[in-house]
Order: sequence, then structure tokens, then C-alpha cells
Amino acid sequence: DQRKTGVDLVQSFVSANSGSVCINLGDVGAMAFTQSSQSLLTPRSFGVVDDIFCIFEGFLDNVAMLRQRYGLNKTANEVAIVIEVYRTLRDRGPYPADQVVRDLSGKFAFLLYDSTS
Repeated sequence: DQRKTGVDLVQSFVSANSGSVCINLGDVGAMAFTQSSQSLLTPRSFGVVDDIFCIFEGFLDNVAMLRQRYGLNKTANEVAIVIEVYRTLRDRGPYPADQVVRDLSGKFAFLLYDSTS
């Protein structure tokens, strides 16, 4: 059996990618990424706000509109916007999830983990 545990997968990734970042989430898992070999058109970023962890890759076309809609300052980047969009959906939500996701326009992917949920 050649299957690896989650810990083994993260260790393999980190050892194979110098300069990688690994975030240990305790018993629930880990998040890891590297900025090596990333495209200039789809940069990666990481952020944490109130125990919500997010890795974001790519770009949003409508950053200015999203900053205004969610009451964020002009320095808020894509990862901060995604975290705030998620918090709004989680905390205030009569917003349908599909509408909130539809508001995000661009070429992107993200992984979000909320340690409080």
C-alpha cells in the first residue's frame, strides 16, 4: 500500500519545494503552498483574519467594487476580500451563497478554512 497520510503529504510537499509555507491546523490538517514557479498573471497570497485562513491564487477583476460593497479599505487585496466575503456570508447572511460567489469575477482559485466553524 503506497498511500500517504496527510502529514506525509505535507512533509513531502515541503521537502520538495524550497521556500514553501506550511500552516499547521492542529488535528484537522494543514495548508501548504509555495511561491516558486508561480505565474506573474496568477500570483499566490495567504492571509488570516480571526482564525479564518485563506490561500488565494489569481486575480479578481472587480476589486474596487468588492472593496466598496464590503466596506474594506483601499489596501485590501484579493485574499482579504475573499475572507470578508466569506465572513459576511457566514455571519450576516440572508445572502444566497451562489450570489455571493457570483459577485467574485476574475481568474482565481482559493482555499479557505474557518477554525471557528
